[in-house]
This record gives sequence, structure tokens and C-alpha cells, in this order.
Amino acid sequence: MIRQIGYRMAWFAAITFIVFFLFTGVQNANPSMEYPEESWHRPSSAESVGWSTSELEKAVEFTKRTGFTALAVVYDGKLLVDWGEVTDKKVVGSVRKSFLNALYGIHVKEGTIDLKRTLAELDIDDLDPLSSEEKEARIVDLLKSRSGVYHEAGSESPQMRAKRPARGSHPPNTFWYYNNWDFNALGTIFERETQTKIFEAFYQRIAIPLQMEHFQVEDGYYQLSRRRSIHPAYHFKMSVLDMARFGLLYLRNGQWKDQQLLSKDWIEESTTSYSSANPGVGYGYLWWIWTDKPFQSYGMYSATGSGGRHVIAILPALKLVIVHRAEKSIHFRCRNQLIESVIQASPDFDPGSIEAPQTTSIQYKRLDPQELRAELTGNTFYNQGFYNYMASDGKIYGKGNNQSDVGEWYVSEENGGEFCRKWSKWDNNALRCYPWSQHEDSFKLDFTWQCSHSFLKRVKGNPEEADR
Repeated sequence: MIRQIGYRMAWFAAITFIVFFLFTGVQNANPSMEYPEESWHRPSSAESVGWSTSELEKAVEFTKRTGFTALAVVYDGKLLVDWGEVTDKKVVGSVRKSFLNALYGIHVKEGTIDLKRTLAELDIDDLDPLSSEEKEARIVDLLKSRSGVYHEAGSESPQMRAKRPARGSHPPNTFWYYNNWDFNALGTIFERETQTKIFEAFYQRIAIPLQMEHFQVEDGYYQLSRRRSIHPAYHFKMSVLDMARFGLLYLRNGQWKDQQLLSKDWIEESTTSYSSANPGVGYGYLWWIWTDKPFQSYGMYSATGSGGRHVIAILPALKLVIVHRAEKSIHFRCRNQLIESVIQASPDFDPGSIEAPQTTSIQYKRLDPQELRAELTGNTFYNQGFYNYMASDGKIYGKGNNQSDVGEWYVSEENGGEFCRKWSKWDNNALRCYPWSQHEDSFKLDFTWQCSHSFLKRVKGNPEEADR
């Protein structure tokens, strides 16, 4: 009798173990999810996974027309588009901050890092010593870019320096400012608390498990601005395809095949908006969170670097990761239009989610180079409070809203004829070229670099308004 009971208990234990193994194996591995191996799986056609080839081709044409150099589109783990320089490794600017988010997520879960610890407890200081109030900032405040520490920082753009609040103007966790001091100090804190270097940790804990094709430890480097701060920036060189793998890790809530590299809770916490950063965009833990239509409905969040040159956009509701790259800064309208054009190829696209562009029934005629010179030379044009006078000697004079400027203009023969101008003060002295179309005394300018257009009226016989 005792022997029979022993057999029954052994059988019961064996069956329980098998059921537990099968259940947890399915939960962890989830064989229905597809992940790239050493290389990506490319479907035989977009239609085979429910997408539209013609709409994706339109998205690629848009990237070519507006100055992008690479595009990768990943749907549910499958690579639908890999156009342009997708294997080239480039310095990805502020995308580095989202890479650091992953390393923090790993060590918070392991208990190595406590987000509630303050700068005072961590013995964090700088060249110009921090005040006792500034030292009350916690690690979590730095992750949100709400530390209240407005010390000079390395790798800052002129715009960041210009917008930096005065020291002591805001207590910790009361004000959002995109603060490179926070981001760089987080790098110092990570290395002290974990006793590991950022790039080695990223390679071992992220790049190897994700089987990144191109990233190596030596693709990371520090930039120390010795006169500004003791905390260096930590820069990454990475390919578009490797950034797509990183985006897929977040799309899958931190799971990669049978490994839970990041906790789902950490990703949810990181991609929650804690501050209103820009119109329609919030900020989480080192991620930008989209809070306005149409992207909010798709749960979109993104990592953005170097004025939009490098972007990882994640849209969980569409099982979608989009990575794009450009050589020059890309206006946010162009970035948004690219993402919208990709979304329109998706089987889950809701036509009502994206507003149709405003059109006019008036037919504007595109001006060729000769017509442009004839219509512009010696005339004044008005738009939204500003007057622009095109002098015959190639000078352009502008006045409006108590501001004035002078620059140069000419007509280019390229692209069917374009008006080119460069202001001395306005628009950062950038050379801009765009086509003009005409209907009577109304002119339409197509700002391809902004993915928008503007309308001007010719003001006859009134060049003085341009403050010559």
C-alpha cells in the first residue's frame, strides 16, 4: 500500500513538472512571436503579411524626396523595408539616452540601482558645487529630466544653453527642461553603482542577446567638456538595423525570445509621460511620449537624436517599429509625415486617424527659372506680418513684427527652377531653396525642408515696407 502511494506521488510530481515546464516555456518563449536571428526575416511580399506594397513604396519615395538617407520598417518582428544606408554605423546623438534607459531597467530589477537615492547620498557633485537643494534630486528625477540642477553640461547644443534656467530657479521634480546635465550625470551614476562601463554593459546585456549585427564595444566613446562639467557624454555609433532590434525589444515589452531582458513594468513606467515637453509630446524616462493625435492612439513613443537625424519610433498598437536617418536635421513635420505614410500601408490603418491635408480649389502654376526672376525682381511680398523685398542686385530685405534683416537671393536652375535665399540673422543663416507657384498676385512656396507650404501676396509699388 505504501509503495502504491509512493508511485502515485511520483507520477503526480512528474506530471506536475511537465505541465509547469510546458506552461512556463510557452509563456517565456511565446513561439508565435518572431524575432530576427543573425539576419532579419523578410516576407516574400508586403501583401503576405497584410500590408500594401504600393503604399510602402510611396513612403520610400517620400524619404528620398525629403532628405532622409535610410529607413527600416519592422512589423511584428519582420523586416518590411530596409532602404538606404541601413548598415552604416553613425553617431546617433540623443538616442543614446534611451539606450541608457535599458541599462537602468536591468539594474533596477536586479536591485543594483535604487531610483529613490539622492545626489547627496550618491556623492554626486560638479565643477561649480551643487547646492544642498540641488543635491536632493533623486535618480528618478534625472531620468525624467526634472532634477532642477542647471549646471553647465557637455555635448549641449546652443539652443539648450540658451534655454537653460538659472541655477536654483526650480526645486527638484517641479519643472521639466531637456537637460544634458541630468543625462550625463546618469551615466556617471550608472558606472559608479554597477561598477561597469556603459558600452561594455550595453554590449553584454543588450547587443549580444539581441544578436546585433554591427555594434561593438569600441563603437561607444565618451566626450568630456572639461571646462563645463566633470560628467562626460556617452556617445553610441549604431546602424539603423541594430536600432530596429532595440526598438523591437521595447515593442515586445522587454522580451527577447526566451529571455525577459527588461521587465514589462519598467517599460510601462519609462514610456509614461510625466511632463509636457512640446505641443503633443511628453517625456518619460529618457523617451519621448506622443500625447496627441494621430500617434497617441497607436501608443507611440520614440528616441530622437541630433535634431531628428536619428529616430526610433515604436507604435505598439500596430506592432510596428520605424527607424529613420538623415544627414541633416529633419523638420518635425517631415518626420511625422514619414511615419504617417508608413502607417497608411498597415492593415490596421484607420483612415479617420490622420487628417487629410488642406487643399485649395485655386490652381497655382509652377514658375520656371525665367518666370521666377521676372516675377520676383524688384517686387515686395507679404506673408503673416512680414514684408520681403527682392532687390535686383540680389539683396533681400525683410521687415515685420519690429524685426528686420537683410540677406541674399537668387534663382536656381535645379529641380525645374527654385527660389533660394539666405538671411543674415533669421533662420540661422541657412540657405533654403524652394519652388514657387503663382495665381495672379498670390504665390505659393513649397517648403520641402519643412514638408509644408506658405502663401504670399505681392504688394506692388511698396518696397519701403521692407525697410530698405
